[in-house]
Amino acid sequence: MTDTIIHIQPKTEQARERLDQAVARLEGVLDKVARSGPQNDAGSAAKLESLVEENIRLKDLNESVAGRLDHAISRLSRALEGV
Repeated sequence: MTDTIIHIQPKTEQARERLDQAVARLEGVLDKVARSGPQNDAGSAAKLESLVEENIRLKDLNESVAGRLDHAISRLSRALEGV
């Protein structure tokens, strides 16, 4: 039983150290983002707008393709009924 405790403690210490390092990296990123200020927000807004427009185009294309597929399936079904 003591062997298990001995092995667990170093693992928990290692995990805590990794967690501390990860938190430090996250804090560093947050500081960097905070310092970059509004110009970063403008770039993000432009990227978001571009992605929204692309999403709209893809939805329209998807609807068009779906309609064409439905039509083709209907024609195939009618053709198979006659066989």
